[in-house]
Amino acid sequence: MDFLNAVEQTSQRLFPPQSRPVWRGDVRKRLVAGFPFTLLYSIEPDQIFVVAVAHQIRRPGYWLKRVHGEPDEGEQQRGADAQEDARGSR
Repeated sequence: MDFLNAVEQTSQRLFPPQSRPVWRGDVRKRLVAGFPFTLLYSIEPDQIFVVAVAHQIRRPGYWLKRVHGEPDEGEQQRGADAQEDARGSR
């Protein structure tokens, strides 16, 4: 099975969308069979919003800024690194 077909099948298995527990904030997740990816989604009043199809290991949390304006984990680390650099250059 190719990746796009696996993602499509996963999206079709979201119904009923409330069948998956809330994972982070209002985001729910469903694993993509045969691939190390997760389909992340939220339930909106009139639709299901797919937040990301995210790799399970690479760049965790990169999609967080797509929901509620939260910074992703990489942005948080870059901000901490910049603060540390600023303190070290004094």
